[in-house]
Amino acid sequence: MRHLSCIIAVTLSAAAQSVPFLQVLPATAATQDEPGIDDPPFGANSGHYQLAYDGSVANYQGPVRITAIDFRADRMAMAAQAGSYTMTVAASTSRNAVNALSTTFAANHGPDRTVVYSGGFAVGAPPIGQNPNPFGLRVPFFPAFEWDPRLGPLLLDFDISTTAAAAQVWDNTTTGVATLRGAPGSTVAYLRQNHAPVLRLETQARAAPTNASNIEGNALTGLWAAALGYRRQDLYEPTALGMTQPQVVTGLAWRTDGGAAMATGTFSLTVILATGTTTAGTMGTTFDDNLGPDRTIVYSGMFTAPPSPANADPTKFDLFLPLQRPFWFDPTRGPLVVDVRRSVATPITPAVSFDAVSGATNMRSLLAVLTTPVLGNTVPVLALRTLPVATAPTTLANQVNASSSVLAPFSLPSSRALHVIPAADSGVFLPTFVRHLRFRPAVGLDVVGPTTFRCSIDLSHATRTPATLSSTFDQNHGSDRVRVFDGEFSVPHTIRAAGDTSFPVEVCLQRPFRWDPAVSPHLVVDIAMLGITGAGFALETTTGLTVDDGRVTANAGGSTGTIGSAAFVVQLGGAERNGLTTPYGHGCPGANGQPQCVTSGVPMLPNHEFRIGVLNAPVGAAAVLALGFTAAATPISGAPGCLAWHGLELGTFGLVIADAAGTGSVAIPLRSLPPFDGLGFRAQWLVLDPTANALGATTSDALQLTARFF
Repeated sequence: MRHLSCIIAVTLSAAAQSVPFLQVLPATAATQDEPGIDDPPFGANSGHYQLAYDGSVANYQGPVRITAIDFRADRMAMAAQAGSYTMTVAASTSRNAVNALSTTFAANHGPDRTVVYSGGFAVGAPPIGQNPNPFGLRVPFFPAFEWDPRLGPLLLDFDISTTAAAAQVWDNTTTGVATLRGAPGSTVAYLRQNHAPVLRLETQARAAPTNASNIEGNALTGLWAAALGYRRQDLYEPTALGMTQPQVVTGLAWRTDGGAAMATGTFSLTVILATGTTTAGTMGTTFDDNLGPDRTIVYSGMFTAPPSPANADPTKFDLFLPLQRPFWFDPTRGPLVVDVRRSVATPITPAVSFDAVSGATNMRSLLAVLTTPVLGNTVPVLALRTLPVATAPTTLANQVNASSSVLAPFSLPSSRALHVIPAADSGVFLPTFVRHLRFRPAVGLDVVGPTTFRCSIDLSHATRTPATLSSTFDQNHGSDRVRVFDGEFSVPHTIRAAGDTSFPVEVCLQRPFRWDPAVSPHLVVDIAMLGITGAGFALETTTGLTVDDGRVTANAGGSTGTIGSAAFVVQLGGAERNGLTTPYGHGCPGANGQPQCVTSGVPMLPNHEFRIGVLNAPVGAAAVLALGFTAAATPISGAPGCLAWHGLELGTFGLVIADAAGTGSVAIPLRSLPPFDGLGFRAQWLVLDPTANALGATTSDALQLTARFF
């Protein structure tokens, strides 16, 4: 009963705050009818159909939660009649490319296959007579389906029996799509076609302020319409956002005032998201002072706002900005600050105002248009596309457990640890896609990394409860066991303050896993550590807490281990990719010890704020960063024990002066350039140190770096 009431509460809360983001597949068909025409999946005949849409046809850089799909009649449709069907619809990430679908339906489904609709389906006559026709055949999804276009095509599987067909011809496209056709209930398709219906996705988002999710605001603002460039900050306190748990923000959107039509415009744009250092009432007039240390450039470059027709529905947001880099936001740490720097290439003409709210005490704005920044009480209505993040257990989301740690598997290069995570103690009551795992070092570890871990991770629905765990690892796994990660990930150099509740250890899984607590109330996380480069460390666990979890560990690996009564503290979500920063070599002695080469974060693409730093340099010493590709171990004349650990193919970058702590860093902005995905390079510091040796210089250890796209 407790679970049922929680489900009802979550559902009602989401309904009150959610707004739909609309995306046409392919995006180029948003304002034009495509040349194709066909009848499935809703036509004259019953059938089994699979529709595949390549990720390239969507305007998404990360995962989205699809809550409905919508079809439109072709402009050549001559009939418009209602219809009724009995059908089952399943969604998944396809195992196969659009141009390589198997004719066996089941062989195309990924492990995230989810039945999103089952039962009778009645629709009214779809609208016709326009070019293009409006979308008018909506299929709601329950549960919602999360799709990450980077992991494969969206696959929609319709098994349909027709009672009375609706309009028989639907707009079709040949751009990055395919269709399989079979008889109702069949397992094998008899026809493969290189076209599919034009589709509109509804993806879930939330509005800020929450009470403006479906009503017009009481003010307006120029925002995107002004021809001049400007910088503005908008601050939204957690009460305005309606958020109580961590979220990964993947998109932002704004709506015109009164649903007015909007023409296209092009801008040079930089958008920063951050946790605010102030409240709405104490916001200052210096932009950078309002941004917390987690400030992140989430978009940088040219942005074209597409045209939008007039629409009186306030839940429709006209201007959508997909973020190049997701942002991790925890509302318990402070307000969300949206910082937009914009110059105009082609203005929106005629100018149009955007919806806003004025006079709220939990929001504030700061605006500069070629003048001194001015505080204001008019803040645009904002929609955020987010994915919630669960912490297991929820009681440790914002506090640490000071009396717990476990060595396996992050301290031992050959070890294995299987942990059983409870749904009830994690706030997971509905199906959840696990795409990231984030861990917290044990209390007392104030410095961790740089370290690179090589491991495999398996997830499954547990077949046993924590009270009945088997010491044989595999006997705890369900039959749906999936190898979600097999490779390397890095933890950058991180300094943790006492009581720090952040989770600096993050691995982005190579395959998502759909955890449904109705299948099993416990999730198995099984990590086999195969190697550690750098210093390993213990993890925080739930020892001493009355939560329903447990673990099996083996300090030397193997198939059996020792049963324990606690599990590690873990978050099921994140925003990072597995860029690598692997240390190797060693520094040579200087006046302040051996210099060390470190990074701020990992080399993700994009990461406009990526930096490579030096530690343990003499105070006030000059240091130069050297970058190259090829490994080496070349002794340096006049500096005993100092070696050049790589070639100088990329040369030297920057001259920094070490601060009072003996540190300095050079910015290495990483942009979204496809050729850089997987690019490996090496970094090392040369530090001037007159008293160290005859050369008067020392060297740091080195880092081997590998850049990865989000």
